[in-house]
Amino acid sequence: MDTKYKAQILIVDDNLNNLFTLKSLLNEHIDVTVIEANSGNNALHCVAQYPIDLIILDIQMPEIDGFEVAEILSSRKKTRDIPIVFLTAAYKSEDFRQKGFAVGAADYLTKPIDPEQLLSRIRTYLHFIEREHSHTQALRAANQHLRNEVEERKQAQTALSLLSRQNQLILDSTEEGIFGMALDGTIAFLNPAAAKMLGYTPEEMLGKPQHEMIHYSYENGRAYPPNDCPVCHMLSANSKPKSQRINNEVFWRKDGTAIPVEYIAAPLIDSNEVIGCVMSFSDITLRKEVETSLRQAKKAAELANQTKTQFLANVSHELRTPLNAIIGYSEILSEDFCDQIENDTLFNDYLNDMEKILAAGQRLLDLIDNILDISNIESGKTKALAFCNESVPLIPLLQNINETIKPWLAENNNVFQLEYSEDIGYLFTDVKKVRQTLLSLIRNACTFTQKGQIKLQVKRHIETQTEWLYFAVIDNGVGIAVDKQDKVFQAFSQEDASSTRQHDGMGLGLALAKHFAEMMGGHIAIESEENKGCTFTLGLPAQVHSQITDEPETERLYQTGQNKVIT
Repeated sequence: MDTKYKAQILIVDDNLNNLFTLKSLLNEHIDVTVIEANSGNNALHCVAQYPIDLIILDIQMPEIDGFEVAEILSSRKKTRDIPIVFLTAAYKSEDFRQKGFAVGAADYLTKPIDPEQLLSRIRTYLHFIEREHSHTQALRAANQHLRNEVEERKQAQTALSLLSRQNQLILDSTEEGIFGMALDGTIAFLNPAAAKMLGYTPEEMLGKPQHEMIHYSYENGRAYPPNDCPVCHMLSANSKPKSQRINNEVFWRKDGTAIPVEYIAAPLIDSNEVIGCVMSFSDITLRKEVETSLRQAKKAAELANQTKTQFLANVSHELRTPLNAIIGYSEILSEDFCDQIENDTLFNDYLNDMEKILAAGQRLLDLIDNILDISNIESGKTKALAFCNESVPLIPLLQNINETIKPWLAENNNVFQLEYSEDIGYLFTDVKKVRQTLLSLIRNACTFTQKGQIKLQVKRHIETQTEWLYFAVIDNGVGIAVDKQDKVFQAFSQEDASSTRQHDGMGLGLALAKHFAEMMGGHIAIESEENKGCTFTLGLPAQVHSQITDEPETERLYQTGQNKVIT
């Protein structure tokens, strides 16, 4: 007794990951022998060495691509009949489709691979291969007998009958629905899968008008006029029609229920005339259910994020009231201690402790303000972050920043250098947001630099007839790995998120800096290598298009100065 034939499938792809995925998928679901080739040349060697039943062939490969491999195989008598299933990326599919069939492709699939679709197609070919193998000996004997005893015309008729049988085997074996239509739109043939999916018997559908039977209305019940149907239009077109692919429509079952489908319809052309069309369709119910689940999950995630944002805003508002009282009374006590120091040196210790309380309270208030700003940004309440644009003299602003950061520099024994030209001039924007952004960048540099140097360079440039100010914060600290640089601008995120990280902070400063820069019409760029320091560059237009105030508040906040370099 003959044992069941085990087909041999050759998979060809220059991507080893794709080879592994294909082989694993086939070995898990189908009992076949899988042979691998990672190039076109290797594929040709395998075909010469092994009796290959089916080839799954990648198109885009170096040296020899899939089209060239197919052309070589089709030119050889021994290999010309091996079925070839082409694989290519989805965005290339339409470009490669006609060329693939022209060089002998039996089928055509796109990447990323749909496992169910791939297995369905392969099972179709394997059914045919297994049946043909079981009849190989008988067919060979019959062919030999025909060559000896039957006339040439009868041989041609037998070959035609064999071809018809092969086509029927393919139709009967495939899991996709297939039917053909005549010019008048009636169903000329169909496979069992099509009838089963639609709830009919094949006899009930043959000769019936396809559109009126299964395609008569949209999913919402609205009538689907034949003039709007691409299949009906294909059959009535005067010019040569093109194949149509529809990704989301419904067919109607015999019991009146809808089945979501995707289908491909292609014209049948003989002597440059359309004589009908053939359509293949698939049930996409599972895909639609997955899409619905994803939409629901996305909506739930958005709602959870909104709840989190509102909670942060509410907590932050509640914390500010008692914290403002703590800071206010700390300032009052500090002033009282200053008055008492001359009479009692003990108050000097009290003053130092009170200044620490005041600094800690102010730091906590800054964090709460940052949380409120992030909450407003994430919830879309940008009006709560309204900008007050004014003409800002840069030299007093830079000198104020230089004084503000001195305690930060002392924490890790860093030195600071400020570089700008004496004619650096003005910047018309929101001074508070500019100051907060620069302090966030410098605070980050101070945190991640030990006994090093931090530099702020300010330059003015004209680009495409627009003046820009560039603020570069440069340090020689620990640096940031390239694959982690995008993460530093995410709220509540740090490069090191472990429980043992060495540096404090909630990960809000850089996130807010990026938001503020973009709101002011600018941007922030980062250049860094691990263990080689960082350079954060803030670019801002010299003037935001807004009404200029009569009396810039900044003139009253900062004293003017002419220092070129402060160290």
